[in-house]
Amino acid sequence: MSRVVATVRIGAVASMLLIAAACSGVDESPDSISGGAVATEASTATAPPVHATSELDAEVPFDAMFIDSMVEHHRGAIAMAERVRFESERPELRAMAEEIIDAQVAEIGQLESWRVEWYPGLMQTDGMGMAMGDMEVSGDEAVPFDQRFIGAMIAHHEGAVGMAEEALTQAEHEELRALAQAIIDAQTAEIAQLEAWEAEWFGS
Repeated sequence: MSRVVATVRIGAVASMLLIAAACSGVDESPDSISGGAVATEASTATAPPVHATSELDAEVPFDAMFIDSMVEHHRGAIAMAERVRFESERPELRAMAEEIIDAQVAEIGQLESWRVEWYPGLMQTDGMGMAMGDMEVSGDEAVPFDQRFIGAMIAHHEGAVGMAEEALTQAEHEELRALAQAIIDAQTAEIAQLEAWEAEWFGS
């Protein structure tokens, strides 16, 4: 009698386990697992890219990028020219440095005014992404300061001229194109004068 009861109890437990497994709804077959992996890979492959840098840059107005670049560029020229006041041996170079400071301080004021008027609320851009030339005078004291300044300012002005030439064809605002032409005219003339002094004073 006890053997029959035990057999019945074992059969009941087995039946309960089968029912529980069926109710769980979990399919652990190899096909099911493989299908899940494929679905995960497919969803990952079709996910949209996190960054769309080129599209965002294309939406930034050229004039805003030019202004942001030129303001930064002018500040570099002013910082270099201010050193000439105290370190240059030549009155001609000190006079040019004063002209550079005066002109570029005024241009920064005009550019910043246009920036506020034309693009209120627009955050600082990454600029034009063009080479700006030297942004400071070399610290190599084996070379005379005036020679180092001339070399740095020529490269710096060449960067400004390159950016301004881009503005002549791409700027939206007529005022900005006019300023770009003025920058080209003034800084091309200064490059020629600096090169003449470099040849005269240092035989370069």
